[in-house]
Amino acid sequence: MKVMTQDKVRIIDFRMPCTEGYFIRERRMYIAEYKSCERATEVLEEMLQKYAAGEKIYIMPEE
Repeated sequence: MKVMTQDKVRIIDFRMPCTEGYFIRERRMYIAEYKSCERATEVLEEMLQKYAAGEKIYIMPEE
């Protein structure tokens, strides 16, 4: 799945995303920042659900 970063300047391949505090990162690149750790986890879970459903593109939400 392709992921557009939160700042809308990069498109990356979804491989091994993870949360790191308020951030979501893919390998060494931070792709989004949220106001809380809980929100970052919610967005990551949404990404994984869409990936499992066969979605081909995911755009990181602003918040």
